[in-house]
Amino acid sequence: MRTPYSLTLTHAERRAIDWIGGRYAHGDDLRAILNRCDPATDDAPEWDDPADITFDLRESAAWEVSECIDADNLTCFGPELCEKLRAFQDKIV
Repeated sequence: MRTPYSLTLTHAERRAIDWIGGRYAHGDDLRAILNRCDPATDDAPEWDDPADITFDLRESAAWEVSECIDADNLTCFGPELCEKLRAFQDKIV
């Protein structure tokens, strides 16, 4: 069964999350939430692989991601990743 929310991250975007690390919620906390979610396909790449990964998120996990976004205003992320995460956040009802 498909979950109501999905988020696709490129390798570079995942590296940006890793770079933030424990300094802000959208680093290690965001990665932990996404790693608890199911990938959209059974043969999805691992976090460190160069391919894009689409994560399927249940509503509760989507709200957790939203809290990470709000916690620190996406400090240090580039504008494209900020825009992608804000667009994801806007889809949560």
